Amino acid sequence: MSKLSIANEVLEKLRCSLCKEYLSQLPVYIYPGQEGTACGRCPVLSEQNPIRDTTYEIIAQYLYFPCRYNPYGCLDNVLAVNMENHEASCSFKQYFCPFIPLASCPWQGPSNELFSHYEEHHKVLALQSPVFEVDLVNMYEDNYMLLHRNETFLIHAKCDSKEKAFWCSVRYIGNKKAAKQYLYQVELKKSNSIENVTLSKKVVESDCSMCLDKNTAVCVKSDEIRKALGDPGSMLCSISITPNEQVATDSTDCSGVKITTKINSPDVDHSLLFELECPVCHEYMVPPIHQCIAGHSICGTCKTQVKNCPTCREGILDTRNFSLEKMTSFINYSCKYSDFDCPFVSSGKEIKAHESTCKYGPYLCPFEQYDDCKWKGRLSDVMEHARNHHEDGILDVGYVTFPFQEDVDYCDGDCFLMQAHNALFKLIFKYDEKNFYWSMQYVGPPEESKNYMYEIDICDNSEFNQRLYIKRKCSNLIENDVEAYEDHNTSIQLPLAAICSLLNEGNLVYKCRIVKV
Repeated sequence: MSKLSIANEVLEKLRCSLCKEYLSQLPVYIYPGQEGTACGRCPVLSEQNPIRDTTYEIIAQYLYFPCRYNPYGCLDNVLAVNMENHEASCSFKQYFCPFIPLASCPWQGPSNELFSHYEEHHKVLALQSPVFEVDLVNMYEDNYMLLHRNETFLIHAKCDSKEKAFWCSVRYIGNKKAAKQYLYQVELKKSNSIENVTLSKKVVESDCSMCLDKNTAVCVKSDEIRKALGDPGSMLCSISITPNEQVATDSTDCSGVKITTKINSPDVDHSLLFELECPVCHEYMVPPIHQCIAGHSICGTCKTQVKNCPTCREGILDTRNFSLEKMTSFINYSCKYSDFDCPFVSSGKEIKAHESTCKYGPYLCPFEQYDDCKWKGRLSDVMEHARNHHEDGILDVGYVTFPFQEDVDYCDGDCFLMQAHNALFKLIFKYDEKNFYWSMQYVGPPEESKNYMYEIDICDNSEFNQRLYIKRKCSNLIENDVEAYEDHNTSIQLPLAAICSLLNEGNLVYKCRIVKV
């Protein structure tokens, strides 16, 4: 399975409408009525009836995004499914100062500067050793910063006189996985005394939050501690940090979290495109892409044809999946005629235009309207089919003899197939209401028809040696013959009066030539 990196111009369109970061952390939600999508870093606004963008999330499994800390030096490109873990442990992660009250200190910086900041601006709370004084009588809350064996830890201490409880927790500043390698134990004791109360060990927490989590922190009743220690006037809290022997990993090991290899494959990833398959027409979706209220996507063409989602039967609103639409500009689509050997690969923006004119697409039999033939197949097989089933319509020599009767209209016309310059051409001809009509159509990609012109050369084969010669551009294939004859830039129309003198024993004889320009 190849993974895809995202072009910068597309990446800038994949921004969270709330926090303005990239839509690189899951889950992702669409808010109906807003041309925006929220990433997994932001709280879900339930009152606005968000729709889970499940299709985007599936596609994001294969996409590399830059880390949000790229402006600060992180060069890693990470899969969206791994982004939460990566950003939580990124060495370039930016921290806000955890001094309480939170946000009262405007400092922001990397983890290796956090302790230095504390020493300079919050010196009382910067600990060189894991011991500090606590007050189990009055209400207070502090975040201490501890430098222990060249690692930085945050110690959160809180006393609540109303609940008569004391909480303490330790967080590791840095790699989220490394936090689990440590245990901490809280010991409360009298100053200048060996009497103490030792609490149970806990696993050090990660720095995903700087707030106290009462569910995971060490908690004791403050009045019980004071009673056990004889209600001392002052008390010390000592933190013992030891290795967690049950977790045998290196603190620098980020395997499974950091992904630094950027793969930019031009090949089509069919597993990725499978997730972009419309559940109605089963073709790959390109903009506009709509979404039902349950989060399933549907292409713009099918949206007008069904009222309910074919996946869950919920209603389909006018909600556009803008994030998914933006992603189609860098996902490589294969032409839907790849089974017919078409090698074309392009973005969603260009693929539909190509498919509409793809020379590998199934071509209808050129004689469909004349012989009621339902065959269709590759362009390379058209001539073989014509020789096997419509041999009389093959124009090998370029001369056509039309038995003319003035009072009989020949509005059904004739159709011929001819080869020239290694290409195929369809000639249609009719006589209707005293006018002769010709149109030469190039059988192949429409844009190539401009490279050819055709000549109709009518001679009388008499002693007068009269000749009528006309040249026109070839047109692309036109399904309706009436439209073909009405295109005056590519069709030829001659009145009977102009040709009467050129008729040879009641026959109109003319020659067709193809000229490459």
